[in-house]
Amino acid sequence: MILSIQHINNNVTIPDNTIIEANSNVVSKTFKEEYTAITGNPAKIIKQIIYWKPTFDNIDS
Repeated sequence: MILSIQHINNNVTIPDNTIIEANSNVVSKTFKEEYTAITGNPAKIIKQIIYWKPTFDNIDS
């Protein structure tokens, strides 16, 4: 889940099941750990082993 990001370079990898907080600046660092929350400028992992169940209540068919 990516909320709102200032910048992500082409060679940066963001794994599945990762939350990136609004206005985070992921410029040159590749993150390998899944189930994490990333935030900041420069971006860093602030919480690991996050599990959530997405809901799709507001999706129009």
